[in-house]
Amino acid sequence: MPRPPSSDEPLAVVAATDDGFAMPTVVALSSVARRSSVPLALHVIDGGMSETIADRLWGALGRVSVRAGQRGMPVHVAVHRPSSSQVQDLPTHAHITTPTYLRMLIPELLPEARRAVYLDGDVLATGDIAELADVPLVDPAGRPAPAAGEVSYPLGTLAGRRDQYRPEGFAPCYVGRDLPMDTPYMNAGVLVLDLDVWRSEALARSVLEDIRTHVDSYALMDQDGLNAVLAGRWARLPPRWNVRAGTALKGAVLPELSEVRLLHFTTGRKPWLGRYDDLERLGEPLPSYRKAWFAEAEQSGWFSAESWEAFRRRAALQRNLRRVLKGARRGPRRSR
Repeated sequence: MPRPPSSDEPLAVVAATDDGFAMPTVVALSSVARRSSVPLALHVIDGGMSETIADRLWGALGRVSVRAGQRGMPVHVAVHRPSSSQVQDLPTHAHITTPTYLRMLIPELLPEARRAVYLDGDVLATGDIAELADVPLVDPAGRPAPAAGEVSYPLGTLAGRRDQYRPEGFAPCYVGRDLPMDTPYMNAGVLVLDLDVWRSEALARSVLEDIRTHVDSYALMDQDGLNAVLAGRWARLPPRWNVRAGTALKGAVLPELSEVRLLHFTTGRKPWLGRYDDLERLGEPLPSYRKAWFAEAEQSGWFSAESWEAFRRRAALQRNLRRVLKGARRGPRRSR
């Protein structure tokens, strides 16, 4: 069985970023720290930040740590700069960057930690994540589970993702592996990792080798590799720990903000890019999701008062421009 975390061991929360995602990563980690009722160790894997951006991230998270200490909740901050030699041969593009692969190094970067919570930089904590320090890491067969994740509310099993992948209904990572159609496919943006199991089974190496072997068929690379290697072995988190807030899910009934613990702004629709307002046509609670992100951004420590106002003005201009362009594409309204 997995070793239970020590009562005096802070919960390790890990994110990986480069210059392009540094700001939302700070917002994500700030949102966790401001709500946590357990001591935390915030770890950032530097996947290619410039010195200027790295200094700004360090300063922002330092302020997050100080504020947490003032309310009696210790938060330690560490930045790791591993060599990218282990992943430099893997493909990258706009949505899959070097930091995406570097998270596979978490077990070796945190050699003393027993458990780690990994978060994508486009995740927002809206509640206390203390529960993740104790969630059982046991797979459906009762064995120690390398990870706990969620299919990302409200999607389900492979059968529910049929239209997103190949006609036979399998995600690319499952093709040829003789797995049943009810095999869950995990969204890897929120993971609870049993680092003892990862280290003892050298799972990071297995995932990276699987990606290399199937690089021509995988669409989501790291996520496909994780699902292939961990198929049937991961524990299921309740849906509130990974609520997809970035996709126009037609017909989906999304939870109210009060019912969410972690929002995940998937796809290219990010609130900080001015590409989220058009989802408001689907009604509540999506507007409250966007407001929650902006409220956290203001408190994150990344912005000074002046830069926050400039950011808000720029975001408003982006939203207005998108609305104008959208209206122009539709053309003038015809009178009846």
